[in-house]
Amino acid sequence: MASPFALLTKVRFAPLFATNLLGTFNDNLFKTGLLMLASYELFRATPERAAQMGVLATGLYVLPFFLVSAVAGQLADRFERGALVRLVKAAEAAIMAVGLLGFGLHAIPLLLLALFLMGVHSAVYGPLKYAILPLHLPEQELLGGVGLMEAGGYLAILGGQLLAGLVQPWQAGAIAVCVALLGLAASLAIPPARSAAEPEALDLNVLRASGRLIGLARAERPVWLSMLGVAWFYVVGTVLLAELIPLVQGVLHAERAVAVLFLTLFSVGAAA
Repeated sequence: MASPFALLTKVRFAPLFATNLLGTFNDNLFKTGLLMLASYELFRATPERAAQMGVLATGLYVLPFFLVSAVAGQLADRFERGALVRLVKAAEAAIMAVGLLGFGLHAIPLLLLALFLMGVHSAVYGPLKYAILPLHLPEQELLGGVGLMEAGGYLAILGGQLLAGLVQPWQAGAIAVCVALLGLAASLAIPPARSAAEPEALDLNVLRASGRLIGLARAERPVWLSMLGVAWFYVVGTVLLAELIPLVQGVLHAERAVAVLFLTLFSVGAAA
């Protein structure tokens, strides 16, 4: 059997892999840059406010996953998925421009707005990438492809967090805009991906659509337990990452380099 790494040379996988890598990098660069700005500049003298900012930022980023994930899955079934990815990546570039303005002005409302919109971006993009893979990869390559996507995601998480700790917040914003444009460019090479199945009627009622999907998942015990396990994993990781930087600055009274060390150790541990 060929190595999964051979997929990185294939047009049916490499552009999606690069798009995913750059998007995940940007998510973590922006989130960590926001927390660094709050903890080490805006609220350095009031660490409890920095901790509150971490909680608020986490909530605003996660909220869209509850609000739009079900509808995003329906969109992935109804429309050509490569074109949808390109629309999402174009939106990411605009969102990062708003974030750059927020960093430059030290405007917390603008930064929180950009963070919320990045949550919407990620919630819409997530179903798309996993819906494209089965169309472009045969069954014997699918597990390796998903593994590469996840491994690349962890490298991107680590890279984004490290860079946010090494540069000034406004520089993180400028880099995020450039990375978003690179992600858009990579997405242009994703081959067309449309499901052969007839799409169901679009249900824009978030509660009803989400309830229906949960019901379908609960009917399949392995699927339901996998969903619960993945959800718990990400909840714990998200909460800990949001609190690490305020902890290092406000409780340990350590500098940015120590915060970067803590983030690195956590990310490497999760990847391992």
